[in-house]
Amino acid sequence: MPRAKTGFVRRRKHKKILKLAKGYWGLRSKSFRKARETLFAAGNYAYAHRKQKKREFRKLWIVRINAACRQHGMNYSSFMNGLKRAGIALDRKVLADLAVREPRPSPSWWSGPRRPGPEGRGKGAGRGSGAFSHERMGVIPPQLYVLLVAALPVVELRGAIPLGVALGLSLWEAFFLALLGNLLVAPLALALLPWVLGLATRVPLLARAWGALEARVRLRGEEQVQRLGALGLFLFVAVPLPGTGAWSGSLLAVVLGLRRRYALLAISLGVVAAGGLVLLLTGGAVAGLNYLR
Repeated sequence: MPRAKTGFVRRRKHKKILKLAKGYWGLRSKSFRKARETLFAAGNYAYAHRKQKKREFRKLWIVRINAACRQHGMNYSSFMNGLKRAGIALDRKVLADLAVREPRPSPSWWSGPRRPGPEGRGKGAGRGSGAFSHERMGVIPPQLYVLLVAALPVVELRGAIPLGVALGLSLWEAFFLALLGNLLVAPLALALLPWVLGLATRVPLLARAWGALEARVRLRGEEQVQRLGALGLFLFVAVPLPGTGAWSGSLLAVVLGLRRRYALLAISLGVVAAGGLVLLLTGGAVAGLNYLR
């Protein structure tokens, strides 16, 4: 039995496509094949442009909100951050509508999200706490922030103590927190570095990188440590310069094969001495800035 190429189902499908293409120019509304191709392309463009329309309206809402925020002495990002912290669940569409219909709302509407000025920041406002306030750090308290920074390589004490003062902590509080964070480095590094190096040197690329780092560390402190022993390691860590510190001292002790207990004592004393030097330098800098004010 021959296949039927015509029939009700086929005509219904063609009529459906041609009905959707009604109003198109030329064969696009009269030929089934041209109409089908046109509708396929139109559907793709419609999907892309629906997404683009959302983006364009979002840009417009942000421009309107920003313009209203500028009239009250703040920018868009500070205003939205303040709304989020205050728990105000208004989307950009509603905020843009308020900016257009009520460009001069009551002062209480704008005073809620505003970040407090220097006069309202409390005890540490005079020491530059505005640039690194607790609000801008998010949920991390400044004490924990100083501890974590002091435990980082390269930064260590020489960066953690000034950072603590900038965050509004007292000089001695920043010193003890940074000292605690940096003292935790030596036992962990001396215990874990040999195991980590044993795993890393199995990879050729990491082995070459370790060879270059080992040569650099030996160049910096091998002669001093070999000549003076643990005292040389103490002097190496005690000088708060780039390339020295608890991490570099632990790495040097592992490279040179020093006993762990002697290396731990020398590195800990060196960290305390380096912290004292950074404390004096930071205190002098703070006193000088206060005098200039």
